[in-house]
Amino acid sequence: MIFKKRLLSAFSLVFFLSACSSIPHAPDGFKERIVETSKMNFLTFEKENITLNKTLRFYIEGNGTPNPEKPMALLLAGKDRTDNIIVLTRPCQYLDSKVCKNQDIWGKERYNPEILNEMYELALFFIKQYKPKDIEFVAYSDAAPIAFNLANRFGRAKQVTTIAGVLDIYSYERQNDNVKIKNKDFVNKVFVAQTPQIHYVGSDDKIVTKSMTERYVMNLHNPKKITIKVVSGMTHDNCELFKLDY
Repeated sequence: MIFKKRLLSAFSLVFFLSACSSIPHAPDGFKERIVETSKMNFLTFEKENITLNKTLRFYIEGNGTPNPEKPMALLLAGKDRTDNIIVLTRPCQYLDSKVCKNQDIWGKERYNPEILNEMYELALFFIKQYKPKDIEFVAYSDAAPIAFNLANRFGRAKQVTTIAGVLDIYSYERQNDNVKIKNKDFVNKVFVAQTPQIHYVGSDDKIVTKSMTERYVMNLHNPKKITIKVVSGMTHDNCELFKLDY
C-alpha cells in the first residue's frame, strides 16, 4: 500500500503549496483550480469558458521530482486554441502533504493502482461537471500510459495524442537504466489498438526514441488508426517549441 493509514487523515485536514515560486502561472485564458480526490489534492488548470456537452480535451503532465522542471503539458495547452481544455497535474506536483514524503509516489510506484485511481477521480470530477459528448487526451512523456488507462476506464476516447510518450514501459526502463517502475502491465493493449492516436516523437530524443515508439505500435494487433509524426530537432524536454497539428 502506498498510502499508509496513519497518513490518510492528512488529506482531509491540511495541504499546502510546496514551493510557491515553483508554481507555474496559468496561461492566458486559463484559471487554476484545486481538486480534492479521495486521498489527494491536485492543482489543475482549465480554460475559463468551457462549454457543456462539447468535446473535452485533457492534457496530462509528465512526471517530476515531484515538480517538473518545465510544465510541458501546461506549456503545450497554452498554445492550443481549442476552447475546452483541462490540464491535469500528477500526484504531489505543486501541492504537498505528509503522504508526499513517500517519494515512490512519483518514482517506481507512479503507476500503482492507488495512483491510477486518484487520476481517474481527478478526470471524473471534470467529466461530471462539463458532461462532454466525447473526450480527448494529450499526454506528455510518462503520462501516456495514464492517458490510455483513463480512456479505457471511461470507455471512450475520440483521440489520444502523445508527445515524447512512454508507450513501452519496459523499453523505457532499458533505455534509461536509472528508472525502475512497478506495475508496468496495467494498460489494455486491445483497447489501445482500437483507439485513434497520434504520437509525436523528437528526432533528437534520447529518452523516448523513434524506434521505441515504432516498435510498440508494430506489436499492437490490428490497430485501428495510429499516426507517428517525427518532429525535427525536438528532444525530450523542448517539446514546447513546436505546435500540435490538430
